[in-house]
Amino acid sequence: MSCASCGSQNPVGARFCPKCGNRINELPETGAGDDPSSAGPSHSPFDPQLAAYNVLRRLICRKPPFVGLSSEQSSIPDDLKSEVEFGCFVYQIGVYLALAKQRFGHVVSERTRTHLTLLAGFDPELEAGILRFLEVVRAGDAEFKAGRFSELFEGPGEDLTRYYAVLAILFLIASGCAEQRQKVLVGSVGECLLTARRTAEDVFEQELKSAREMSPAFQWSAQPGPFERQLQRQQNNPLFPTTVRVVSAQQVTDARLADLKHTADFMSTYRAIEREVLSYRPNMVVKEANDLVKRMINLISSCMVLGDYFSTEQKFLADVSDSIDQELTQTIKEPGLRDAYKNCMALTRIEGYLRTIGIALPAGQGTEDYGLRSILSEEPDLILSYANLCKNFTGLLGPTPVDSAQQVISEAVRDGMDPAQGKIKLDAFRTGWGAFESKPEAGIWASVKRLVRRR
Repeated sequence: MSCASCGSQNPVGARFCPKCGNRINELPETGAGDDPSSAGPSHSPFDPQLAAYNVLRRLICRKPPFVGLSSEQSSIPDDLKSEVEFGCFVYQIGVYLALAKQRFGHVVSERTRTHLTLLAGFDPELEAGILRFLEVVRAGDAEFKAGRFSELFEGPGEDLTRYYAVLAILFLIASGCAEQRQKVLVGSVGECLLTARRTAEDVFEQELKSAREMSPAFQWSAQPGPFERQLQRQQNNPLFPTTVRVVSAQQVTDARLADLKHTADFMSTYRAIEREVLSYRPNMVVKEANDLVKRMINLISSCMVLGDYFSTEQKFLADVSDSIDQELTQTIKEPGLRDAYKNCMALTRIEGYLRTIGIALPAGQGTEDYGLRSILSEEPDLILSYANLCKNFTGLLGPTPVDSAQQVISEAVRDGMDPAQGKIKLDAFRTGWGAFESKPEAGIWASVKRLVRRR
């Protein structure tokens, strides 16, 4: 099978090219904000923890409705912008909980709130901020209903305007805004909160309508992170020992906490690079441009590990680094620099594929054994591709992986796996492992080292 990116021949059924690191059969991209399980999976049962997880992941990644203050809201002073923006995000979470209450009742809404604060615990500062502003929303409702702050309003006025004025005052107090500034800012902050509500309703209402019933048990993410994906592989899977086939709710919680932590770490670095790209200027100092490209390439691997939810971010990193490198190649005119860049990008992608399998293996278990079992848990084309990559680029699978794979499949068949399915998996592994080697050409390591030295 010929790779469309680099033209090299690969085993039939291979999905990853070991030479260039790209997918051979590219799947249609799914937008990072289009997770069908986000907050209210289409035609699926409503799982409060999955809903909370997806809301938090959106918040971390700044996916709609969590898009920040608009240019029309620039009247907010710079020293309060981040706090007001975060307060608006938490208010949008409050809107989601209110909509969930309308749809499923008070108990379900409170369960979702509990899961939100529990999962936010991956970052104590985030957890504290969410709790603080959610309490502000509750206090705002109570204060408005009780008619407090009425002395601040002169003459008749719409209840909606008065409500957001009260809420804005409480938000400013919670943000530590001095009293003398509150009257000046209350109108602007109130408008920000009203806009945040409307945006949240636009996004969340339709999603919650599509969730038709409550789920009796936890639901898996449609686009999981690596830790949740590993649990998906293990659940009721005869390829794994019986001790890890049963997945508990606590394990799912721990996996999602780990995935959120990795997501937040990645997004922090990604946003910093994104800001640099926005300020990038053609013909900038070559060393600075080289350094930016190197950091983007390094980040691609982390992005791939996090899963398909981040396909948009991965494409941004690849496209921008490729664009800057083309400019550098024309500027420097060094023979082989472009090839070195391609090789470095290929190795980064390959590292990403392999880390996706290895990052979340069960603690305390043999890396070789559980890495092999995880690979055999995938579809045949992925098994073939991973076997080929592991043969050429890593010692993850130990000295006799084909024999080990045969033993694992035999044990799984004894434990109930369909023999025909086991044979398909084993044949795919043997094909991938026994295929001709697709190692990079001689000199790739030297060219990569030259590229790294320049960067």
